Amino acid sequence: MVCAATALLLLAYLVIVRPWPLAWGATGAEARMRLPGDGIVAPARSQETRGITIYAGADRIWPWLAQRGQDRGGFYSFDLLENLVGCQMPAVTELRPELQRWTPGDRLWMYPREKANGTGHATLREMIPGRALCSASPGLGASAPEDGT
Repeated sequence: MVCAATALLLLAYLVIVRPWPLAWGATGAEARMRLPGDGIVAPARSQETRGITIYAGADRIWPWLAQRGQDRGGFYSFDLLENLVGCQMPAVTELRPELQRWTPGDRLWMYPREKANGTGHATLREMIPGRALCSASPGLGASAPEDGT
């Protein structure tokens, strides 16, 4: 009886609950469309497309996205929570052009580089100025291949 109930709960999770956060905030069309960065890690074992709607032009949003990162402007998120786990997140509240320059190969730091054996980053692999910064994140372990974007 316990096995059957566990199997039923697992099935319900996989069919009903799990699909919801995999496309959180994205429309069905957005979740199905090919996006910049989709080919960085191939073949992908799974796919998640999350999105939000921002009622402003890309020219107003891009500078803020381009200066994100632990060593740049932060993530405009929950600094208190990030800092509770040691992220030492800055709280930049103005646009700073010197924080917006990217070159493929640059690292998007999510955790201070001197902590966690320097593994708290993703590496910029593809860039479409004004439109997309696509980074690949390493798998678990220092020598693991990149397994997410």
